[in-house]
Amino acid sequence: MKIVFWDYGGTILDDCCISVQSINDLLENRRLKNITIEEYRELYGFPIIEFYEKIGFDFEVESFDKLTGSFFDLYNPRCSIASLREGAEKALIFFKSAGYKQVILSSVKTLVLKKQLRYYHILDYFDEIIALDKTYNETKLDKILKYYNIHKGEITESILIGDTIQDFEISKKITSKCYLVNGGHISKSRLLETGATVIDKFEEIYS
Repeated sequence: MKIVFWDYGGTILDDCCISVQSINDLLENRRLKNITIEEYRELYGFPIIEFYEKIGFDFEVESFDKLTGSFFDLYNPRCSIASLREGAEKALIFFKSAGYKQVILSSVKTLVLKKQLRYYHILDYFDEIIALDKTYNETKLDKILKYYNIHKGEITESILIGDTIQDFEISKKITSKCYLVNGGHISKSRLLETGATVIDKFEEIYS
């Protein structure tokens, strides 16, 4: 089985701006300093709780789960004004026609993610959805390792396409070839520091 694991936010969906807008709304509500997109890309990372702490949130006065829930309350409605990244759907079409199974990874809840994928007319490209439904403390790594351990005997070729350092670290855990797409949630300089293959266009993967 040939398989492509796709990250969603920042990789397929061009959502960096709406993420920063949503975070700045939370910061303003707490009278904390806003951040720019450039600052966001230099600071963003996982565990996500550490990123929140870096930009000023105090989890001694509010819970991480509550803050994360508030973020998604702001973020999810804004997804309708975001767009797919240039070339993303073309890449999905290529891998589907080439016989790859396509799996999407996201921290968005499954029902919300399916709604968004239908909105962008790309749901049918995916064979599996790996989302985080139980708790915001659960990680993409936890979920993908469970999936990989079940199916690793069937996998003959594996590719992971993402936009963060965490995506690269996940790819190493599942022995998957990794492509990191510039222009997502992490600055290009930080992506290059990982030693991963960093691309500016999806066509670089298959052309």
